[in-house]
Amino acid sequence: MFLLLLWLLFNFVIFACLMLIWGDVSRNFDDYLRKVNYTRWQHLTSVGLFGTGNSNPFRSIPYLFSDQDNSDENIRRYKLRVRRWMKIVLCYIVYMVASVIVVFLIHRFR
Repeated sequence: MFLLLLWLLFNFVIFACLMLIWGDVSRNFDDYLRKVNYTRWQHLTSVGLFGTGNSNPFRSIPYLFSDQDNSDENIRRYKLRVRRWMKIVLCYIVYMVASVIVVFLIHRFR
C-alpha cells in the first residue's frame, strides 16, 4: 500500500510539472498573440458575457490546429509548441488512467 501511495504521489508531481510547463507555453503564446493580433486574441479569449481574457477552448483548440495566422513564423512556432505540450499532457493522462486501472485490477484479483 505504501508503494502505491508513493507511486501516486510521484505521478502527481510529474503531472503537476507538465501542467505548469504547458501553462507557461500557453501563456507566452497568449501574450504574443495579444501584442501582434489583438482582434484574433479578443475572438479566441471571449466567452459570452464575460468579455475577453478568458479561456475558451471551443475557439482556441481549433485555432491551434488550423492554418490561420501561420504566415507569422512566431505564431506558427508557438502553435507547434502548445500542440506538442497538449499531446504530451493528454498522453500522460491516458497513461495515468490506464495504470490506475491496471493497479486496481492487480490489487482486486490478487
